[in-house]
Amino acid sequence: MLLKVLCLSVTCASYVVVWLPPASSKTTTPKKDKIKDEGFLTRAGHLHLFSTLISAATILQTIVYISLMIFSTNFDVPAVHQLQDLKVWHGLVTLAALAGCALRKWSFVTLDGFFTYQLTIRSGHKLVQTGPYKYLRHPSYTGAILNSVSTFILLWHQGLWDVASICILRMASFAAFHLRLADIPLVNIAIEVLLEPFMATGSPLGIDPRIWMVAQFAISIGMMVRRINNEEAMLKEHFGTEWDAYASKRWRLIPFVY
Repeated sequence: MLLKVLCLSVTCASYVVVWLPPASSKTTTPKKDKIKDEGFLTRAGHLHLFSTLISAATILQTIVYISLMIFSTNFDVPAVHQLQDLKVWHGLVTLAALAGCALRKWSFVTLDGFFTYQLTIRSGHKLVQTGPYKYLRHPSYTGAILNSVSTFILLWHQGLWDVASICILRMASFAAFHLRLADIPLVNIAIEVLLEPFMATGSPLGIDPRIWMVAQFAISIGMMVRRINNEEAMLKEHFGTEWDAYASKRWRLIPFVY
């Protein structure tokens, strides 16, 4: 159990490190820097708040996971008992999360004052070509994706997903049958469409949990790729042919792939 707790704790800590902005990200000044307005969420204060909230949510999930492990004997639920199991893949995703965190931090250090959470062209901005930026255009995003996906898999695959499914099923069943909500026509239709497949498979709409996870990853990565495109357009506008030459020698996120 102690090794499993260590995996969870270390991964959670790495996630917080990945998403809390470095000091340089808090020093943008509209009078000196060219800042791209991407909407409500990506304005400085909102981005920092978002980072704090998702970090807090992950800390809470980790605490819940470890608490369920410690008190699993109090629950007659196999989904809770399995949380104590330590498998090889738990160690592998922990290492992947740490690797992502290390790459992200390396990117912070390499860019130094040029790293910001907002899309920003600093006064005196230059294209950094050392450290991880020697090989990738956006290594900080690569590190963030690797860490986030690994953290999510560790917490939810054969973990909190199964526990949450049991809780939702029990609450929905109680509301539908004990409170007699199933007598309401629309609720009865909802039971047939949503609850019965859920009861049969332990997953919403009867869809394999892994498909839900892949869908979430795809949406999150798609949003990040959209931001990368905005960032590259901004750099292209500012640096022109210098950016073209820089970009032609580096992969975006994954060496030899993309």
